[in-house]
Amino acid sequence: MKSYLLSATLIFFFSSQLWAQTDKGNVLIGGSFSIKNTSSLGEGTFYLGLFPDVGYFVIDNLAVGAYLPISTNRAPQYSTTNIGLSPFARYYFYAMERARIFGEAELGIRSWTSSVRGDKESQTGRKAGLGLGLAYFLRSMIALETSLNLQRTSWSESPTETEFGLRVGLQIYLDSLSK
Repeated sequence: MKSYLLSATLIFFFSSQLWAQTDKGNVLIGGSFSIKNTSSLGEGTFYLGLFPDVGYFVIDNLAVGAYLPISTNRAPQYSTTNIGLSPFARYYFYAMERARIFGEAELGIRSWTSSVRGDKESQTGRKAGLGLGLAYFLRSMIALETSLNLQRTSWSESPTETEFGLRVGLQIYLDSLSK
């Protein structure tokens, strides 16, 4: 009987620690990378983007924060560099034993620099994106995350760009300092 009671206590303790990461007042810090197929005017390219982020849980399961997206693209006739700032809201809505499903929305700005056959050009754009992802907890405070994301960017002097891709990353969930 004592072993059953001890087992139940340990399971309760560790499972409550696992899900405490998305409590109000906690901090989310980490980043992801993305491999995308992007098309604009029928021309496709392949690039890698980095997305460091930080967020704060304003209520249980809802984090708000910001990404600092950075990407570079090299193609035979041109190269581009993007940098931006994208505030986001992320809601964790379904919990499993070691994983949580989340939805995310982001709005932001981007700066784009391009070099086509030696001619340089720069412009800015407005970005909106949606994502659906899974956070798999490797440890109580560390999660491997993957998400599918759809983003649209309206550029100041170019056609609107639509991106669909996969992000993979690592997040650290820090307990609130006030606890």
